Amino acid sequence: MMTALILAGHDQFPEGLKHTGEFISGSEAGVEICPLHSEESTDTYKEKLLSTINQMDEDAPVIVLCDLIGGTPFKAALEIARSTKKQVRIIAGINLPGLLTGIMLKDSLSVDELVKEIIKETQDSVKAF
Repeated sequence: MMTALILAGHDQFPEGLKHTGEFISGSEAGVEICPLHSEESTDTYKEKLLSTINQMDEDAPVIVLCDLIGGTPFKAALEIARSTKKQVRIIAGINLPGLLTGIMLKDSLSVDELVKEIIKETQDSVKAF
């Protein structure tokens, strides 16, 4: 079963990350964005994120890829994951290599295996030179 990916973050981060991911991998079904804009309240954003999650295939698990731990998108995703019957996982600190891994493997791994692979690639791609 295909796992849905939602990019959740501040301002243009989700849109830019998705656009760049599609530039490299091609347009991909099952990848959506949910940006937080400065004029939105926390409650408004949470409703928007829940709506985005609910728009995904009813039976598909969802991974919310957040820009950072502790931000409004992360907190909203956490509250939703705790209160919904839908299978929702959250990864915070996402980067482009992690997104590309998610795109490439979302149709072939279980949601828990996919979470592990995305986190591994996200962490492994940060290097000092």
